[in-house]
Amino acid sequence: MKKKIDAKTVGELNDLFHDMFMAIGRGYGIGVMEVINEHDLTFPQMIILELLKQGTQTVSGLSEMLQFTPSAVSRLVDRMVRKGLVSRKEGDNDRRQKPLSLTPAGKRMHEQLERAVTSCFVAALSTLDPPLAEKLKDVLTQTVAALHSQGIHNS
Repeated sequence: MKKKIDAKTVGELNDLFHDMFMAIGRGYGIGVMEVINEHDLTFPQMIILELLKQGTQTVSGLSEMLQFTPSAVSRLVDRMVRKGLVSRKEGDNDRRQKPLSLTPAGKRMHEQLERAVTSCFVAALSTLDPPLAEKLKDVLTQTVAALHSQGIHNS
């Protein structure tokens, strides 16, 4: 049986990830903030964009993934439909189930946001000393592999 790490270590890891992401954001995240502000996006809306980039969803499906009530997700989606980022069509088999997908504008906005995030990370991480960058890459590779082996995937 695998030994679990203690709550103190989990808390310290959480704090370190938080500090790292905050440092990256403060130093290099202006492009990301420009995209978010330009499109008046909330964090849950950014997550919805990412989920819809992976394929068509329903409000109830998004609700389960986000752990939000269906009415809260519906309000978020309504705003995204009004902005032209998401389309909502009547379902083929069940008119109550309305498939949601990204519009071409939503896809472009997601790509713009993804480019800004990538630029932010590239700018920050390229300042690391090469040996430190290699250590970080090794640790993250092992972490991702361990999470995948537990059935936790990014798709």
